[in-house]
Amino acid sequence: MTGLSRGAGLGVVGATRPELRRRLSGVLVMGLTAGENNVRPAAAPFTLLGQIDCPLVILQSTVDRHVPAAEARRLFGPDTPWRRLVAVEGDGHTFGGHRDELFKQVEAAVDWIRRQRAEAAR
Repeated sequence: MTGLSRGAGLGVVGATRPELRRRLSGVLVMGLTAGENNVRPAAAPFTLLGQIDCPLVILQSTVDRHVPAAEARRLFGPDTPWRRLVAVEGDGHTFGGHRDELFKQVEAAVDWIRRQRAEAAR
């Protein structure tokens, strides 16, 4: 499952839903915000991350106006074998001016998710 900005928050919320949790190979979100008001009840995506039980990668812009990468790291905590946060240089919330770097990190994240899933299957 993947999402950018508001879609990132919805992706996190969706990945915690019992009917989806067991079906996901991984979650990749970009530009995660602190609140998601398009669900009921409203959710704070960073507080839900511990409920995701598959590989998770967050790509966060260093200058995101909602949650800069440094703040995202504080909310996220340390990386673990199934959780990773990557700070990506960007000119704002949607990584403007640095899309090539974003795409490079997306490819790396998908590869990492695949490797984690393959390792878990052994």
